Amino acid sequence: MMSILNNDLITKLISEAIQDTDLFITEVKVKKGNTILVFLDGDKGVSVDNCIQVSRYVEKHLDRDKVDFETKTSSRISE
Repeated sequence: MMSILNNDLITKLISEAIQDTDLFITEVKVKKGNTILVFLDGDKGVSVDNCIQVSRYVEKHLDRDKVDFETKTSSRISE
């Protein structure tokens, strides 16, 4: 049962989503309000499709009925 989002859980899910790719995690943040920020890089860059696939993988493995969250995946820090 998942009650709280944390960097370890999100990092684990992202690692699963990007295994067998050239992508790697540059940063993961879980901000107040359960906004999940994921920053990726890769040997050949990061495409929009890469970001969508990672976001969907994370969202598929989290239960919105237990915790509300928002996922933002990017190739660089945009704040």
